[in-house]
Amino acid sequence: MVSVSSTESKQKQHYERIAESYNQHYSDGWSAKYRDRFFHKAMFDGVELRGQKVLDAMCGFGDATRYLLEHGADVTGLDISPSQIEAYEQRWGCKGLAVSFLDNGLPSESFDLIVACGALHHMPPYLDETMEEIIRLLKPGGTFCFVEPHSHSILEKPRQWWYARDHLFEENEQAIDIDALEKNFCDRFSKMETLFRGSFGYLLVLNSMIFRLPLWSKKYYSPLMFWLEDLVDRIGHRFFTLYVVGRWKKG
Repeated sequence: MVSVSSTESKQKQHYERIAESYNQHYSDGWSAKYRDRFFHKAMFDGVELRGQKVLDAMCGFGDATRYLLEHGADVTGLDISPSQIEAYEQRWGCKGLAVSFLDNGLPSESFDLIVACGALHHMPPYLDETMEEIIRLLKPGGTFCFVEPHSHSILEKPRQWWYARDHLFEENEQAIDIDALEKNFCDRFSKMETLFRGSFGYLLVLNSMIFRLPLWSKKYYSPLMFWLEDLVDRIGHRFFTLYVVGRWKKG
């Protein structure tokens, strides 16, 4: 197992510091609607959830857990932030683990499904180790579902510039090179499905905290952002989208 690094220790302090504001912006009603409409339907299309043992990895406040519970899954949450896990357990009544994902102490082949929503891009320089741990924890034939910002977008250069200057981001955060990730782990998964999604709603509805948009304003602009996002998603080309959705089955 990989021990908790100085990078992860900084992340723990960082997310403890922003937890209250993060939860307000990412768990409001419009953000939940965005996730259900654009994240969850794409991530879990064709994936059996009822009765499945699921790990919500790097779960934060656990909005993916909400969706999974509604569809009959048995969910455990894991996050490096103790305050997030405390809130997670109170909110959902599920078991939560306040540990590093890379040093979690969980037995191998424990889960039918592992979910990571906006988690992998926090893991550099330990992305490969994170993937190895996901593979270790998945049962044979288990599924890894994820949503991550990807590096093939038209907005990648502006995103890098913003990440480097905004205190809401940690210095190790970076969008995922999905081509490299698929190449490195294609022999470990029997089926790898990826979709390119995300535009106006992802930026201004889900990430209202990053753009310092007041919560009260979201009800006025969110419907239009959803409509525009639907238009862009129909194109489905990586260059015009901001995140990648993955459904990978362990082989």
